[in-house]
Amino acid sequence: MTGILLRGGELIDPLNRRRGVADLFFDDGRVTAVDDQLPVPRGAQVVDAHGLLVLPGLVDLRAHVAAPRWHGHRMLARAGVTTALSLCGQMSEVLDGFWPAGAGITAGAVAWLMPEQDFGTRDPAAARLADKVDRSLDSGALGIQILGGDEPMTPAATAEAIRIANERFAYVTFNIGSTEHATDLEGMREAERLAAGRSVVIGHVNSYCRGTVLSAIDEAQEAVAILTRAPHLRSESYLALVGAAPGQCVDGVPVSPATKRLLRTRGYDVSEAGLAQAILDGEAGVTAEQGDAVVLLGGEAGLAYWREHSAAVRLAFPVNDPVAQIVLATARHPDGRFVVDALATDGGGIPRNVTLERGLALVALEALSLDDLVRKASLVPARLVGLMHKGHLGVGADADAVLVDPVGRQAVATFAAGRPIMRDGIVTGSGGRVLTTQRGASAVRAAGLEPEVVDLRLAGHYRPEAIADAYRPVPPVRP
Repeated sequence: MTGILLRGGELIDPLNRRRGVADLFFDDGRVTAVDDQLPVPRGAQVVDAHGLLVLPGLVDLRAHVAAPRWHGHRMLARAGVTTALSLCGQMSEVLDGFWPAGAGITAGAVAWLMPEQDFGTRDPAAARLADKVDRSLDSGALGIQILGGDEPMTPAATAEAIRIANERFAYVTFNIGSTEHATDLEGMREAERLAAGRSVVIGHVNSYCRGTVLSAIDEAQEAVAILTRAPHLRSESYLALVGAAPGQCVDGVPVSPATKRLLRTRGYDVSEAGLAQAILDGEAGVTAEQGDAVVLLGGEAGLAYWREHSAAVRLAFPVNDPVAQIVLATARHPDGRFVVDALATDGGGIPRNVTLERGLALVALEALSLDDLVRKASLVPARLVGLMHKGHLGVGADADAVLVDPVGRQAVATFAAGRPIMRDGIVTGSGGRVLTTQRGASAVRAAGLEPEVVDLRLAGHYRPEAIADAYRPVPPVRP
């Protein structure tokens, strides 16, 4: 017999009512045994987990692993993520990345709707939107991302895209904003209207609570109110302080409206020179490739890297209000469910993979329990995309787990499909599986990859009861 025995860690598995020191055995990609003390099967590898937390592998529903951010696979594995949804680029750019950069995680993607590039207009007709959604699903994507922000559509076209995606039971996520409203609290108010009772995942809800309409805390409280009265809106937020913006300048001026706005609000000249000063001052970090990861540089090093690579560089400004983030991460419905369903990162290939670090800080503050953290970072996001065998560590579950140093608040080892893919920061995994629908499975196989097929009709995206079930622990097995 082969397999892996995780010995003596503190197992945190709220779905199966497990909280305490236990052994966990993986074989053939599944959890096959959990008990206080298990015998060592012949030929099994024993991993000493004493003093460590044993959590289900994190499920990050907002990450970046498409070209050119293929570093994301390894960065996610280091952060304890075993399943991710890529929210950038097109499906082909995600599939191509598994070969040179795969780290053994399961990763899917949604396809961007880019109105000018895809349709030549910000008000595309329904037939053209439907064709885009269909082609995206056939390519292996789980659904679509309505970009808002720098790529807005008209409110009518946005509402139509949501309707079309819902008709096909596609995953649909919305970075709020349209041609009439910005990516802020006003845009979130509009998003509730445009959804019109249909299912939508509101992406990185913390990004709309940065104090541009009301105070950041008041915006967070209104966002909570919107999500509370609109149960068809699912959502996730992240805990990193920095937000990303493009670093490219043309004719001495930043191209991105977001970058211009960030410079203006921080008192810098909206120009290439103003951006250079913000980098020198450490106000804008520069994302830079170093080995198989992306890091943030500031000062002279950041300025030099930006000047050499400005067309491709993204900048990181400290834009998120930490108190508003805590409000969003901890707000609950009266029955105990979280208002914001999941913790994600908007990271992957961007250095914002801090769910364990910041989530465990909230545990230390007693704002969340360890069970809460597992629900928000693993169990509920797995349910949102219909992965019923992930997000917990009961017998029969996928053998996805992360060992965590509770003092350093970092992943020590990551296991995916029963295989070790990361240990002490060194990634050993390769390849991976592709999260897709039955409709896209053939495209995934044609790319030489193995599909992980989900049925979104049964997922929490469209069935709120699947989320509610994550808060109702499985009854203990009677002897």
